[in-house]
Amino acid sequence: MSSTKATSVKYSVRPFFGFILRQNWQHLALYTILALLVMFVPCLLNFAEGIPDFHGYDTGEDYIRNMMRDLNKIAVVLSAGIGILAGMSAVGYVNSKSHVGCWHSFPVSRTKMYLIETGTRAIYYGIAILIGFVAAHILAAVFFGFGIPGMAGILFTGLLQAASCFLIVYSVTLLAGGLCGTAPMRFIMLCIISFLPVALYALTVYLFSDGMSVYNANLYESYYFDTSYMQVICLPYRAVLFTGLEETYPSLMCLWLLPEAALYYMGGLLLHKYRKSEASGTTIVWKPVFIAVKYVILFTCGLLGMFVIGSNYVTGNGGALRAILGTFIGLIVAFMVMNAILYKSSRAMFRGIRPFIACAAVTLAFVFLIPLNITGLVGKDYSPSMVKRLEVGGFGLEFTDREDIETLMSLMQDEERVQLPSQTSYLVSEGNEAYLEKWFKSASDPANWEEEYLKERGLVPSQKYTSWSDSIRVIEYPKFGIPFAKMIQIDKNSEFWKTIRLSEEYYETYDISGLNPERVHEIEITVGEETLYLNHAERVDGPIVIEYDTMGNATEEFFTATLGENEVSLNYTEDSWNTPASAVLTSCVLPEGYPDQPIVGQVRVYHRTESGEHRSQYYPIYADNCDLINEFGRMMAEARERYNVQAQKAITANTPEDVIAMLIPDDTRSVLVNYETSEAKVLEADELRELLSDAVCVNRDRRYESRSNARASTVPYGIYISRGQESSHIEIRFRDGAATEEELAAYFASLD
Repeated sequence: MSSTKATSVKYSVRPFFGFILRQNWQHLALYTILALLVMFVPCLLNFAEGIPDFHGYDTGEDYIRNMMRDLNKIAVVLSAGIGILAGMSAVGYVNSKSHVGCWHSFPVSRTKMYLIETGTRAIYYGIAILIGFVAAHILAAVFFGFGIPGMAGILFTGLLQAASCFLIVYSVTLLAGGLCGTAPMRFIMLCIISFLPVALYALTVYLFSDGMSVYNANLYESYYFDTSYMQVICLPYRAVLFTGLEETYPSLMCLWLLPEAALYYMGGLLLHKYRKSEASGTTIVWKPVFIAVKYVILFTCGLLGMFVIGSNYVTGNGGALRAILGTFIGLIVAFMVMNAILYKSSRAMFRGIRPFIACAAVTLAFVFLIPLNITGLVGKDYSPSMVKRLEVGGFGLEFTDREDIETLMSLMQDEERVQLPSQTSYLVSEGNEAYLEKWFKSASDPANWEEEYLKERGLVPSQKYTSWSDSIRVIEYPKFGIPFAKMIQIDKNSEFWKTIRLSEEYYETYDISGLNPERVHEIEITVGEETLYLNHAERVDGPIVIEYDTMGNATEEFFTATLGENEVSLNYTEDSWNTPASAVLTSCVLPEGYPDQPIVGQVRVYHRTESGEHRSQYYPIYADNCDLINEFGRMMAEARERYNVQAQKAITANTPEDVIAMLIPDDTRSVLVNYETSEAKVLEADELRELLSDAVCVNRDRRYESRSNARASTVPYGIYISRGQESSHIEIRFRDGAATEEELAAYFASLD
């Protein structure tokens, strides 16, 4: 029976609507119980223990508002679960031929039957979630007092986000139900619609990333997932972002889910209206969907098998046999399981051998033709005319101007890299072996440079890499198509990086002097070998310092510090944060042009952008930035003095020479290195200060790498600096044009 019986009599749907409401009252009870258990009971248990300690909050009102926002997130997750339960049960009669015959005998059209069935469960959800929200908010008001500002807005926002999540999940489940004829398959189809596009995309991106037997090819990076593209193909990801679970977007962003939910709902209605009744009880009602689902899943599982068993082939370290075996195992297992599920019989596991062979051939061809790069598409950049946006470095540095894109892409593809001299073996110094062993253990111990030791770690014995030759990520966003991401090895002496360094986009991205301190939650400052951490906290434990403003009003400043030999960590509350943060950020101003001053440290700022995205930005500290260096020294000294620790002399610098002199404490030891011979000669303090004025910091070999944006020379000489009897050291290169190889060779020969 493909449709209900035609009749000229117009029947009212009210009796049928009332019958459905009464018939399914258990759903209302279930949803309400879930809402009370998940939303009301935890609040009751929390409040029943007494008024909580507001540690970390300025007032009790701040505490309760934050708690109610957390309740909104719980309601969103609960709504997704109820959406699946409701969607699984709505119009469930289509799963049985006998039930279809009974229901379609009613004098109600399929459309009205669908609207009433699905609308009833939405009404049940609305009542249940409203009860949960209102009960929890009334409970909070009873304990904390009515009239808390903003509570009505929080309640409205939570209802809106929860309802949006329910509608999108409910509608997709109904769409899945319109494709399927059994209840278990309805849930499987829901998962397929939600996650299969992501799984297929992720496997393709990973398996065809860099190194898949294509010499020097740049492919999609395995770790790269473009946010905007993921929002398109991944429904759960979209729901998580827009319903406020990650607080990345504004609260009303959830409204964007409603038109999409309406489309899914209308799709489910059309499928329900035109589906064949005799197909009830089959796994998938529509034969084209049956075929597409089966073989797309087989293809995906073939890639999954290659990922699990033969992925070494993909990275160029294994043989093709492993890849073939993994692909076949994935295909065969998926083929048998899918047949058993789709045909509802274990005897049908090998049904459709010929199409399976064709699917296996297509999968293997896809896997092996791409590495051979017959079409030349793999690892091929888009033409500059096709690129609408170019992202460099992965830190939000973007170029949209057509001329800039063409210039950068041309330099990126054609640049000739200038290789810096590399250390070929461990340092040697005639008559000074004990000195090197004590102060430069990592650079002088032969065990660190033995051939077998390096081979075990995949390094080339004849080369020690420095951070000057750097790997950066470049993403090409085309006018049409998927963004193309690749890693390129650049030299920061190149015209490519110099062009970026002089660009307005670089200045806007890396100049953090105008950053709003309220968006910053941590600042890390390193000058020389000392590091200062400034942390922004809502409230922290520790001594209370009473300070008075110009109006004479007392305010509490919660200020704590963790002190180490070379590291200081400071924690500030909301009220006391802006002053120190502003002092640092105001001093982070990039100099004009392409600076060649020595770099003596860096600032790393963790902040939140206006769109809500969390970001980490670096700012190099040049030796002539005395304001920033003096502020660093002042805060270090203040922290030690306030906590009765041995006070540190504040850094007071007026010139780059002052800075260099202050960065050489008494326990600093240094050597000048000839990279061609690996010979090192000891530098005295005055000799080190003289050479540092012509040098630039390239690499710090301890906690992290400090990468300079100035230009380094290719002369085969460098300076190693060590503080304390540690195995770490700082490597210093000479600035481009500061000294010739002949001049440095003469200076090196003059040292004892």
